[in-house]
Amino acid sequence: MPFPCSVRLGHWLTRYVRWPRAVYRQVTSALLVLAALLVVARPATGAEFTIFQGTQYPLRVYILEGAKPGPTVMVQGGIQGDEIAGFLTAQQLTHAKLDNGRLIIIPRANVPSIHKRQRQINVDLNRRFDRDYNEFYEDHLARAIRFFLAQADAFIHLHEGSGFYNPVWVDNLRNPRRYGQSIIIDTPVFENRIFLANYVNSVLDRLNQPITTADFRFRLFSTDTFRPDSPHAEQLKSLTCYALKNRSIPAFAIEVSKDIVQVEWKVSQQLRATVLLLEQFGLHLQVADQDTLVEQARIVAPVLRVGTQSVGSTRPAPLKLLSYEPLALTAEDLGLTNAQVKAGAAGAVGVFASDRPEINLLETPRLPLMPFRALEVRADGTTLASIPVEWAGTWPKAEHGQTPWFVCWHNGSLRIIPAGRTLEAVVGDQLVLEGIHGGKDEVLNLKGFIANRTLNDGQDSGPEIILDPSMFLQHWLVPTDKPDEWLCRVARETPGQSRDEFFIRIVPRRLKALVLQADDGRRIVLDWRAGEATLLASGRYTLAEAWSNGARDKLLALAGQTPLPWGDSFELKSGERLELSLRQMTTFSPISSMTLISETPAQSKAPAQSEMLGDNS
Repeated sequence: MPFPCSVRLGHWLTRYVRWPRAVYRQVTSALLVLAALLVVARPATGAEFTIFQGTQYPLRVYILEGAKPGPTVMVQGGIQGDEIAGFLTAQQLTHAKLDNGRLIIIPRANVPSIHKRQRQINVDLNRRFDRDYNEFYEDHLARAIRFFLAQADAFIHLHEGSGFYNPVWVDNLRNPRRYGQSIIIDTPVFENRIFLANYVNSVLDRLNQPITTADFRFRLFSTDTFRPDSPHAEQLKSLTCYALKNRSIPAFAIEVSKDIVQVEWKVSQQLRATVLLLEQFGLHLQVADQDTLVEQARIVAPVLRVGTQSVGSTRPAPLKLLSYEPLALTAEDLGLTNAQVKAGAAGAVGVFASDRPEINLLETPRLPLMPFRALEVRADGTTLASIPVEWAGTWPKAEHGQTPWFVCWHNGSLRIIPAGRTLEAVVGDQLVLEGIHGGKDEVLNLKGFIANRTLNDGQDSGPEIILDPSMFLQHWLVPTDKPDEWLCRVARETPGQSRDEFFIRIVPRRLKALVLQADDGRRIVLDWRAGEATLLASGRYTLAEAWSNGARDKLLALAGQTPLPWGDSFELKSGERLELSLRQMTTFSPISSMTLISETPAQSKAPAQSEMLGDNS
């Protein structure tokens, strides 16, 4: 089985160039990202899905299928954005060839934190698994991660920790409070039936045999999470603890050290450790040599295309933008193909304006109401280009005494709302507040919504807001005469300006029917009766449309446990019962489900009231 032992780019760096540690770490990670940008390596046989499509926190999931039956194992990286090796290792694993069983891989569990190369944005995602929280985007991610974990027979979490774990105190870098170069378990034996320590001990000798530096060898590290006096009680909220305690499956964290500067070496060893553990669970796979993935790579500068302009990263000329013109970018504007994006070859890529460094313009459009200085292109948190912006045209000014116009984006559509008016929305919709037409440095406060937990200054302009009243402070919601509707206020709180506001009415998602298309072209209206079962002829069906009161792309359908994007198909086999369920795309909160039961030959002769012939729909 080929294992990556070195990367040619990394080998060149370590052999011929002497770098300061901080510079080396930044340069090598940037080179790995740039190399990945040029590789279009598709995952092995299986499927790829993006949960939370179109939000600031997309979750890309890969499912590899072996030709033979076997267990299902889930591997995840990138839950904390400053742990580079974990998401690079997990991404490389998506190119493996699986002989048997099933492998669920989430390379980048927390894209916003990866963009900023920091542990967390609002809260630590790896401390949100002791219950179903519903406050921040991290809680939506945790909900989806738990869903996929429920399908697994074992779990491996890829991390990068400080120092070098040692059971006894040696020095500040080598002691029991460090995590690097260890395989972590919550307890040696769980409920006298899951023998975690045995799994790890069975691979340590083979894992460490080629590692010549003693400090770089891996050790078994039990946090004794369930012990009343455990020094690691915070692990009770972690994902591995959830997998072990709530799902009753073996769970491990493979930690490489942040104090080893060779990123490619850490990825290589973390991948070896992962494959050895997978073999213990009964999965067999071949992993592509890392050299093979990047040997054709050349270090090139990215190009950003806006309209007819193309700007490179090597001493870029200023990008000329028109004042008060919408700015909507896609991955294609960075020269990336859809195949590269789906394969994860580009990693977490984004374009960020200097005045809103937390908002990825590849996911959310922008209408600048004031000039900003530059656009920054990042891949996996590494800055690839900083492009200065020059503005042409004039900026509008508000006329004295004129009714203020609030500017916002609702589900990606630009809306101009006069003060006092109401925006109609559905639970799960997306909102971005831009400001006031002609205003300057405006402060807009969506009452009850907390944009920043550490600095709740009332400024809600800029960040992506999911309109879910259950996430708001309830006492700020305006009472209505309907119990299943909510009214929110967006207040102008700009110093020295008039106190104006507009309202947002949020109603529940109401679904009347799903439209399916059979292989023979028939369109079938499936009346949606939540919690009930319905007969349907066996066959393959395409998910075509939803009859609903909200945007279709804010609905996520699942056939059984498999996400079903709009336009994709599912199969109802003869004699099968299949659960078809719907969730909110932006929060992964369940809406409702139905059970499809394949008809018997006698039942299929009866006229189908829900059938629509031809294109008469």
